[in-house]
Amino acid sequence: AAQAYDAAADGLEGSAQREAALLAAQLHLRGGEAERALRSLEGARVAEVASPLRERALVLRAEALVRLERHDALLEVARTYLRLYPTGHRAAWMGRVGDGARALTPGGSAPPR
Repeated sequence: AAQAYDAAADGLEGSAQREAALLAAQLHLRGGEAERALRSLEGARVAEVASPLRERALVLRAEALVRLERHDALLEVARTYLRLYPTGHRAAWMGRVGDGARALTPGGSAPPR
């Protein structure tokens, strides 16, 4: 099913493309395919474009990066999330994973709270 949403995202534009990519990323993560989840989100720029889906896309991106142990990128996503959504539904979690990533990143600094 994730591949079908990826294919749909490739053929769509705008918010429909971002929705399909977000669904594909969710399914890839559930299936244990964190790298493919990241590709789905990045292809449609879901976490980059200001939209109602952006917050969820940042959370999915962070979840994938946690699984892949990409601490530098995770720290950046946590900072971005907390800057854009300081009271968001996953702000506390982002703060914790950002702190953990910072601890594993030489020279890193804690995300703002």
